Amino acid sequence: MLVFGGRGAGGLLLSDTWLYLLDEDTWQPVRNNEALDLPVPSPRVFSACCAVRVPSSKLSSISRSSSSDSSSSSSSGSDASVSDVYLFGGTDGIDNCGDLWVFRGDPALLQWERLVAVGLPPCPRYGHQMVALSEDESGQYGIRGRGQQLMVLGGCHVSPQGEVVGSNLSPGRCDCRGCVTTATTSYSHLRYTLTCCPVLSYPVAEVKQLMLLSSELRKRYKDENRYAETGGSSLEANVFALDIDNDNKGSSGEAKQSLQLSAVLHQAASMASVMHSLEQHTRTAETAMVDSYKISQAQLKFNVKKSRHGNPQLDMYLFSVQEAMWRTQDYPPIRGAIPTARMHFGAACIGPYVFVMGGVEPTSLTFRHVEATATAVHALDLKTLRWEAPDPINSSDHLKGPLRIAEADVIRALKRCDEEKLRGFSLGG
Repeated sequence: MLVFGGRGAGGLLLSDTWLYLLDEDTWQPVRNNEALDLPVPSPRVFSACCAVRVPSSKLSSISRSSSSDSSSSSSSGSDASVSDVYLFGGTDGIDNCGDLWVFRGDPALLQWERLVAVGLPPCPRYGHQMVALSEDESGQYGIRGRGQQLMVLGGCHVSPQGEVVGSNLSPGRCDCRGCVTTATTSYSHLRYTLTCCPVLSYPVAEVKQLMLLSSELRKRYKDENRYAETGGSSLEANVFALDIDNDNKGSSGEAKQSLQLSAVLHQAASMASVMHSLEQHTRTAETAMVDSYKISQAQLKFNVKKSRHGNPQLDMYLFSVQEAMWRTQDYPPIRGAIPTARMHFGAACIGPYVFVMGGVEPTSLTFRHVEATATAVHALDLKTLRWEAPDPINSSDHLKGPLRIAEADVIRALKRCDEEKLRGFSLGG
């Protein structure tokens, strides 16, 4: 029996390897990798391991390529065999692991080896299961590939830290939209009107409109532009100083008023030009701010989505030991009632069936069972590639099928009795 990693005292993650010798009833640490200065799997928890028996004929070739002393150790008996242990996945609390390792069970080796596989591998995960599929006389049932196949099922794709960070992110609301309420075209129109109008035809409505806008924007741009503040105050004072309602003045008064009107109109046109420029800068800054907000919100939603397990169903990946290749069962596809996504569940392959039972939702934030009944079992038929949910024989759920059949028979019998009664009444019985 092989034990690797886990969580030790004080929450310390471990990466040591131990063997339990059944014959001697003792534990033995394995440190061959450290002695040869070879890498070992990183510290992790919630990884999945699977043992694959290797015939002695294959051990001889492996031993010759790995150690000069292994040929004498692996040549005892043609029926003798040992097991290689494959390890995949796990997490250290910050990142999930997606590397594949194999522990060579050859007594001359007893060391870890990092495998480089081809194909599309499963995404890094933890809380999953890995089982060795059984073979029949014709091969691997309906599963693609040659030789011994390993199946990786379920697990959580998001690391615990990623879920915690994603749960603390919440999209906010933008308060920067509609910051500028006055259109820049108003200032352009005012500037054109005040510049082109005759001096004697005083534009009272336009000047009063400019006064109101200048008073409003003078407060808005008080900190950004001192010229807008002082210019607006001066324009208001000059407009109030005009006597525009007095029509009974002499020629000298009219000339003086004309000069005052010309100066005020020139000042008003200049102020309209300044306000137009300030509004243009404000709208440009507002547009940039809104664009930046939208980009940040899109990034935020993407991060939140990444912090959730995205697959609603139990995903499955196959690894061919002989070909060192990852693949998915695309054709023929797997059908039936595919179990929901889960982690920390039990899985086993017995004959032509892969059984899955129990488990919790694929998240580290809560601990909720995925099914109401703890005795629910899901079975994948490797011959037909169909998921089924058989009911246990020694439970009340097993009687649901026969009860439904009996209920249907009773309903048919009652309907037949009613038909016979109506037939008898129609015949005058």
